[in-house]
Amino acid sequence: MGLGWWVAVWLLVGGRMEGFVLVDSTSGMGAAPVVVAANATARTRESARGLADWIGKVCGETPRVVEGGWKEGALPERAVWVGVQPGVAELFPGVRLSFEHPEETLVAAGAKHLLLAGRDVEESDGPGEQGTSHAILRFLEEDLGVRWLWPGPLGTDVPRRPRVEVAPQERRFHPPFRYRVLHPRSPAEWHRAHHLLDDSLRFEANHSGLDWWERFHEAHPEYFALLPEGRRGFRRSARDVKLCVSNPGVSEQWLADATQRLRDRPGCKSVSASPTDGDGFCVCGPCRAMDHPGGAPVFGYLALKERDVKYWNGLARGLRERFPGREAWVGVYAYSAYRTPPLGERLEPNIAVGYVGNSPFASEATRRMEREQWLAWSEQAQAMVYRPNLFHYSGGFLGLPAIALRKTAEDLRFLAEHRCMGLEVDSLPQCWATQGVQYYLMAKLAYDPMQDVQALLEDYYRRGFGPGAEGVAAYFAVLERAQEAVLERVKLSSSWAREATAVFEEIYSDALWEESEAHLRAAEARVADGPAVFRERLAFVRTGLEAARLQVQVLRAMRRVRETRGRNPEAIEKADALCAARDALFKRYGGLAIHRVNWYVQTRHLEDYVDPPSEEMRAGRYKGPGAAPDMKARD
Repeated sequence: MGLGWWVAVWLLVGGRMEGFVLVDSTSGMGAAPVVVAANATARTRESARGLADWIGKVCGETPRVVEGGWKEGALPERAVWVGVQPGVAELFPGVRLSFEHPEETLVAAGAKHLLLAGRDVEESDGPGEQGTSHAILRFLEEDLGVRWLWPGPLGTDVPRRPRVEVAPQERRFHPPFRYRVLHPRSPAEWHRAHHLLDDSLRFEANHSGLDWWERFHEAHPEYFALLPEGRRGFRRSARDVKLCVSNPGVSEQWLADATQRLRDRPGCKSVSASPTDGDGFCVCGPCRAMDHPGGAPVFGYLALKERDVKYWNGLARGLRERFPGREAWVGVYAYSAYRTPPLGERLEPNIAVGYVGNSPFASEATRRMEREQWLAWSEQAQAMVYRPNLFHYSGGFLGLPAIALRKTAEDLRFLAEHRCMGLEVDSLPQCWATQGVQYYLMAKLAYDPMQDVQALLEDYYRRGFGPGAEGVAAYFAVLERAQEAVLERVKLSSSWAREATAVFEEIYSDALWEESEAHLRAAEARVADGPAVFRERLAFVRTGLEAARLQVQVLRAMRRVRETRGRNPEAIEKADALCAARDALFKRYGGLAIHRVNWYVQTRHLEDYVDPPSEEMRAGRYKGPGAAPDMKARD
């Protein structure tokens, strides 16, 4: 029977077991040494040194780190043991020291010793597993109480505790999502602290064939899609060219490339077969014959439903023939014109599907539809990853307060309960002052989607803002309700980005900002006489409010400039002043509070909506916005 069972029995009969004292400066008891297993991975050794540093920050005394195991004869009277190593079995009788699940962690404490261990697997060219490192992170948060609310010193909350006692326990955990990515994975320190680095799975289903035109268009023009206008090629860019998937030569070439990749990288488990982005699918007779007659038309000229699944199935069978007994997946996206589940074709068992949705940043109707599609795919696919496009249509990339806490909690729990093995979010706008609580919640639930979300958020507000917690929680609740109203109005289409700005102007009204401001002022009043750190964090959040409010004012001012065709000097002067004030806030905190996402503005053709007036406008030659982006495939 394990240590946890004996603890439970002892407490049940009213006893009190002595806990492990990590450090007690009040009695002169120094910090227990940290003993690292001789076979520890490089990540584990680095994490152990980090553990000692954090203990020093919390307790004021940094423990000695002994790498390579204890070599001084008799075991130390007290110690923190990092990784399973000789002597640990005797110190923790009854505790199972083997690990059954990927990334499984163990935190075990007795009266004199503490064990932080996990399943560690090193791979030369794969992600491996770093269970012990994750166990250390769990201890830092759950037992030492460290919080990483947002990147940087201001967002890091370190309690000061002269005495740390860890209750007797045996605590195990393994994450349901083995692939945890919030793009971009920076700053790395914040992502690692939330278990978003050192995950144990790599899912490759990105748009493939980006170099095929360059490689093959001269020797094999028949590899490429026949377009409605009668030529084989591409619509926008060579990197977006589609393939003629009915051509056997295409499958043979993909399998040849995949075979070489898998042989060169023994740790590789999946190779992408997803089409490139955008329009331009093949209309040749054999490709059309692969489609299901019940498929709904897309792009106005064909009904894509089964062709890609039939193509993927052939590739999956080919991989199994070439690599019998090896884990080799065909990675694909359920996306764009091929997002809906197949009507008649069944997936081969070694096809891993990344479903590209929009939830939780979607209307209630869209969320229901996406759940139905997820369930239909998961009935066939043995491996599923959720890969949403977030913040694209919510105003998130404009720095607006894209907050969907309730929906995030519901959706990630749903995924965990329905065969999801990974999460890949594209992408965080890095606007931590307006959206930081959203990023924090997603990070927490990506590792443990079954947490008590209300308790998690209450802890975030309390640790971040002390006496101002209630006001900050109310502030973000107002913004979350506004975001829900936005999501019921916007269309999930990147070509609709301009029209969405009108929704933002309406929802984010002066009255809404005043309601939000009132809660923030109440929080500021509560922390006026307390620790300075709470005031500094509230100033950080206020920067987000000011920037978001200015962004909406810029949208309104630039609309006036467009309506007057740039011939109204007062409109241009007002837009200039608002843009300058907003851009000054972008630079505050080094861009950490509000990030200027230029690529989003450019790819959505929003320059005449959020940028300062152009030279054409100033010269009175403005004729209206340029062409909308041709990205309907993302709808």
